[in-house]
Amino acid sequence: MIARVFDPGEQGPEAGLYEELNVFGSVTGKTIFMAEGEEFPHAPRGFTWRPLSQWSIGELPAKAAEYTRVTREPENLPDL
Repeated sequence: MIARVFDPGEQGPEAGLYEELNVFGSVTGKTIFMAEGEEFPHAPRGFTWRPLSQWSIGELPAKAAEYTRVTREPENLPDL
């Protein structure tokens, strides 16, 4: 499956979470929630957006490991 990416200013096809990709296609860490038909926010030249649901098979284990690491290290938890 080829991941669909969207340029800033394009209308989102469906509501959901989207992540920003840099010019190399790497994740920048910026995530947004979009409503259907809402325009994607401005981003630096060459940056795009993709739905979080389109993670590749190779990214899933890395994301799971990152999530596990963050939840097990107390210094990564927010102060309440």
